[in-house]
Order: sequence, then C-alpha cells, then structure tokens
Amino acid sequence: MKKIPEVIISENALKTQDFSDFSDFKNSVDTIAKSSIDLFKMRNLVIAGSTIDNFDFLEYFPSLKRLSFLACKSDKWSDLKGNRNINSLRLHNLKQGKIYLSSIGFIRTFPNLQYLYVNMLGIDNFSELRNLQYLHTLLGTCRNENDVKKQFDFSELEFLPRLKVFDSWMAVDRHRIPAESLIPVLKNPSVSSVTITQMFAVEDKKLQKLIEEINPRLLQTTLSQEETRTLLNNFAW
Repeated sequence: MKKIPEVIISENALKTQDFSDFSDFKNSVDTIAKSSIDLFKMRNLVIAGSTIDNFDFLEYFPSLKRLSFLACKSDKWSDLKGNRNINSLRLHNLKQGKIYLSSIGFIRTFPNLQYLYVNMLGIDNFSELRNLQYLHTLLGTCRNENDVKKQFDFSELEFLPRLKVFDSWMAVDRHRIPAESLIPVLKNPSVSSVTITQMFAVEDKKLQKLIEEINPRLLQTTLSQEETRTLLNNFAW
C-alpha cells in the first residue's frame, strides 16, 4: 500500500493533516495556511514522505520549537532556513535527487539548536556542526549511506562546548567503526553520557578501555530507559 505523505502538526494533542497529492508541495502548504489550526501557536512539526520544492512554509510557524523531516526528498535543501526558536531537529532518510543528502550545511541557520537526530543521510563527518554552540544531545546512526564502507569522522565533536549526550547505534552487518575514531567524543570535557549500541564486540571492548584511559566517569553514565524516554520527548515524532 502506498504511503500517503503527511504533515503532522502538534501542539499538545496530536493533530494531523493528510494530503493525497504532494506533487506540488507549496499548494499543500497553502492548504495548511488556510486550516483552522492556530499555526502561530504550533510547537512541533513533522513532515513525512514529501518531495519539497520550497521551504518558505516555515514562515507559517513562528513559534516552532521542534522540527522533523522523515523520508523526504528535495533539490533545494540548501534553501532550508531555520530560526532562533527551533531547538530540536530530526533528519531521517533524506535524499537529494537519487542519493542520500550529503550536506546539512543548512544547520548553521539553527543557531540555538540543542537536540539533533540524524539517520540515513549521506554525510561522513560532523564538520557542519561546528557553529552549534548550544548543542546538548546528538542521536543517530553515524554512517554515510552513499558509501557505507567509508569511515566516519567524529573529530568535530571534541569541540562542541555544551554537548552532553552522544547516543549512536552501529550497523555491524555492513561496516565497522574503529573504537579509536570515537576518541574526540571521549575527549570533550562537557560530554557526560556516551552510549554506543550494535558495535562489533572487539571494538566495544576497545572502546571501554579507551573510556577508562581518557574519561573513566563515562563508564557510569549510560542512560536509563526512563532517561532515554525523557530525552526523546525533546524531538517531534
């Protein structure tokens, strides 16, 4: 069954607007603008399964705090502009043309971003995060979906001044991330919780040894299920 793309707009209770034809995304956005929902009060916005040809729709949501793009395509990702109000961004399974999105340079337009989720993108480093002075939490799979064998570069994470939580899962069936590549995360003095799941057993053992040597307090900081649920509430789902 073909999934109908949808825009999910939520304030307190979940409110959903479904559109059967997303061939012209702007027309769908115009429909949202004419809806009875008070867009000026909306805090969460999830856009799923859409081909986006214009990002001006964000102007309709001046109070937006949490923004998510799920399984979306666009040739104009570089036109995406955030604002100072948005503090949470979720980027999942995004494409430009036929390839996974290889640049998230637009993220610099979200200067007060605190929570970032990345998964199924075409990036192999976090250099574009260097201006996120308030980033608190980074979740996701660190893998270039356009070249799964290419090693991921975590070096930029050493210098994010307010990063507290780093939670990543690895796909052990397709590529192997050396424990040493995570050293920049361990060396960041502000990081208080590091959780890596689905890692090769031998690399996991090496990682635990590196934590003992570089930042032993991280051995006791794996988030509990309750803490994880609380953390996830900071994203628009």
